[in-house]
Amino acid sequence: MKVVYWDPKIETMPLNELGKYQTKLLKQIVRYSIQKSPLYQRKFKKAGIKPEQVTSLDDVAKLPFTVKDELRNAYPFGFSAVSPDRLARLYSSTGTTGRKTTLCLMTPNDLEIWSDLMARCLVCATVKKGDIIHLAFGFERLIDGGHGFMYGADKLKALSIPIGFDKAERQIQILKDIQPTVLCMVPSYALYVAETAKKLGVDLSKELNLRLGIFGAEGWAESLRKRYESIFRLEAYDEYGPSELWGPGVSIECPEHDGLHVWADHYLVEVINPKTGEPVGDKEQGELVFTTLRREALPLVRYRTGDIAVLDSDVCACGRTHPRMSKVLGRWGDEIRVSGKALFPLWIEDVLMSMDFIGSQYQIVKPKEGSMNKLKIKVEAIEGVKNLAELKAKVEEKLANAFSVPAEVELLPSGSLPRSSITLFLGKERHMVIE
Repeated sequence: MKVVYWDPKIETMPLNELGKYQTKLLKQIVRYSIQKSPLYQRKFKKAGIKPEQVTSLDDVAKLPFTVKDELRNAYPFGFSAVSPDRLARLYSSTGTTGRKTTLCLMTPNDLEIWSDLMARCLVCATVKKGDIIHLAFGFERLIDGGHGFMYGADKLKALSIPIGFDKAERQIQILKDIQPTVLCMVPSYALYVAETAKKLGVDLSKELNLRLGIFGAEGWAESLRKRYESIFRLEAYDEYGPSELWGPGVSIECPEHDGLHVWADHYLVEVINPKTGEPVGDKEQGELVFTTLRREALPLVRYRTGDIAVLDSDVCACGRTHPRMSKVLGRWGDEIRVSGKALFPLWIEDVLMSMDFIGSQYQIVKPKEGSMNKLKIKVEAIEGVKNLAELKAKVEEKLANAFSVPAEVELLPSGSLPRSSITLFLGKERHMVIE
């Protein structure tokens, strides 16, 4: 079945038909992986899996998980299902240990499908021909994000501005001069650009012509939505797509803003208990696991993302039948333990950003050794706030009530905490400090 991004029949396929179609694709990708991928030839042989054992979607639970370390160990082409001479694109990044990790390989057919998926995402977020799209996602260092958005825009015949991670002053100049209607930007960088604009005396809510914004490449708290919409005068959409899964294009919000649609004709998504690997129920929190259903160069079977979210399989009010995932709540293994409780940084961000006197910069303070008996945070107030002592107590009370743990807050004047270069925003915890 050829992917046609504008065909509503794909996105509104009845659930029983969608399940049958996914089952057909799952059988195909398992057989293909066993035949073509050295990685899965070894994994499935070790697990005793044969293609004929997969006859339904439930049978995916028989298949072994794939983890990122396996991809690292197979670098650069050890996990490709095609020879290098058949590839059209290679995206890579430097891992946290400094070792290169090939994140995404694409054949010409993969590239075409990704372009269609990205166009579908843009349409889902109401982007259309005639829009001007400001693309402040990565284009350098072999990052895939900006390219995906540009390919999708090309499919829609929309004008795109691939500015990438240019300096904030340049972003503001282009936004004012060209007057784009769609902003695509890393969430933390959007706040930095807004802060820079304020210092320059530019009112982004009055001097721009933005209609909507798509924010991704890192998690962002739901309470930030109002900030983005107020600062830039737009409607904010969340998108999701780990680089191993092609990058952006996995899921995006529709205008209902009731979860991100996962394109089920390309991804079979599960939610598991990260400790046991067992599936959890619909609308229950767990780790996202994806099986790619149509990829040629790099099929992935039951890939554990480490991302914690909730899946909702009910039909959306927009009419789309593809399942919806919640915003990513955090990454498994990145949680902070305070008084025996596990907290994710984005949970803390959500509480902080819900207070209108709090600025965009904060740091969670962790001890060098041992556990934390109280949640310690350094956070800036917005410019002009004077009564810091009084507001500090308010922040401590709200955090304590939200998480039922003691909280100690150092409320600082605007500009007190260090600002990171955009090159450090991706792939690192921006809001953690060890003391």
